[in-house]
Amino acid sequence: MRCLPLGAIRLLELEGEALGDAGERVVARALARRGWRLLGRRLATPAAEVDLVALDGPELVVVEVKTGRTGLEPGAFEAATTPRWRPGHRFRQEDLERTRRAAARIAARTSDRPWRVDLVELVLFPGGRARIYHHPGLTRPLPRPRRPGEALHLSL
Repeated sequence: MRCLPLGAIRLLELEGEALGDAGERVVARALARRGWRLLGRRLATPAAEVDLVALDGPELVVVEVKTGRTGLEPGAFEAATTPRWRPGHRFRQEDLERTRRAAARIAARTSDRPWRVDLVELVLFPGGRARIYHHPGLTRPLPRPRRPGEALHLSL
């Protein structure tokens, strides 16, 4: 996605849970602008806490939001080979499995709609710029480079 003119300078001052909460709000607004119907935020289930629950047309979508900063410019970030540059790398296999169980439970309780799990990364760049990277229908964690210098390819 394009860089967002969302006043990300304020986000750059936040840390920890406050940063994550602000990132979830930014992503929720971005999805709503795309026509998604937001059903809830920070929904606690026995399997996992879900960041966002929304409808994308008829499909129920459970969204995991990962927010992070980088010292890289957008072009350099997209070419980065170091896993620490992607906030989505913090969403590991066990997190995905818990989130999928939560999504199945929510879907079963809300009319058995088709469902999926999406990962959305909100990356904050120097100078107060931000960019959203949306990974719909995640079935496995984001791939990680296997050795230094190996390119990062997202094939989701």
